[in-house]
Amino acid sequence: MAAKFGVQTPQILIDWPELLRIWQYLEEDSPFESAWTMDHLVPGRTQGEANGPCLEGWTLLAALAPLTRRLRLGCLVTGVTYRHPAVLAKIATTVDIISNGRLEFGIGAAWHDFEHRAYGIPFYTMRERQDRLEEALQMIKLLWSGNAPATFGGKYYQLEDAPFLPLPVQKPHPPITVGGSGPKRTLRTAARYADAVNLWGPLEMVQASLKTLHAHCADVGRNPAEIRVTVFLPWAGTTADNKAIIRRFLDAGFDDFIATPLAKPDFDTLRRFAEDVVPAFQ
Repeated sequence: MAAKFGVQTPQILIDWPELLRIWQYLEEDSPFESAWTMDHLVPGRTQGEANGPCLEGWTLLAALAPLTRRLRLGCLVTGVTYRHPAVLAKIATTVDIISNGRLEFGIGAAWHDFEHRAYGIPFYTMRERQDRLEEALQMIKLLWSGNAPATFGGKYYQLEDAPFLPLPVQKPHPPITVGGSGPKRTLRTAARYADAVNLWGPLEMVQASLKTLHAHCADVGRNPAEIRVTVFLPWAGTTADNKAIIRRFLDAGFDDFIATPLAKPDFDTLRRFAEDVVPAFQ
């Protein structure tokens, strides 16, 4: 079974020239089909880990889009709390246009509590973040539908006769990836609104998440075959270790991976993974 590979390049502890070098390699010489930034404002999870550079993910996509021609690109994944969904819809549409229709729109409920506190961004409860994610997807899909002016009366977000032009290049809209494995809410939201889902964890956890997703699809009357399943693949250890992990997923029927380094992107490590691991599964 042939596999598909994308790669996330977290923009932490790295400067623009080095990140640009990595993306030029990904575009011109690598076997990866997609490349992704992350949606965080600091490196690490705590105050002690946050002292270092971290470029903003969506601005990066807008800068990188015209410098690529082949790669699909996206932000894995956008935290719903960081931007009003109408503004996010505009940002994503702009990137889709700049890239001539290559955007993969990733979104999730957000989780980085320190980052929110540090920048004064309301974090909300888990339940409210999940509610906001569902409302945001409803609003964004409405704006992308072309049925403007659009009015939306949600609990957390509203539109009042909102115009929305231009529309994205991709029709009916850029593919929506919901990131996360929360069994009660995230996967239910994915069943309702997603074109793809990004799952993570050991094989057994991913299998359980997929089973839960299928159950939610049955509940909402959705064909699960309509939802592309990607697996988040942190790479670590030796080439043999990475190949063994991928082989286990392939044997279980998973064939769409988004690889990510456990630390900052490193050109040489990335190239070794691309040249020594990926070709073994294509």
